Amino acid sequence: MNTQPSSRAAAGKHRSAGGTRWRVFALATIVAVGLLALHAPPTALLRGSGILMVVGLLLFSGSLYALALSGIRWLGAITPL
Repeated sequence: MNTQPSSRAAAGKHRSAGGTRWRVFALATIVAVGLLALHAPPTALLRGSGILMVVGLLLFSGSLYALALSGIRWLGAITPL
């Protein structure tokens, strides 16, 4: 009986772990932008940076999950790891 995970499953777990690490960094940045927005005068730059961080996080996370779960190889081109 082979107890080794398949290479595809191992690659999916590796991608998911890398994605989790980057999501933590992105979430910390979003929290920092939110705290700055509470204490600084509102500007278009501050608002825009917060919106772009949230959109980027959603696109990055979504493409990582799609890559890990589906195995569609071309998603790796838009998901930097």
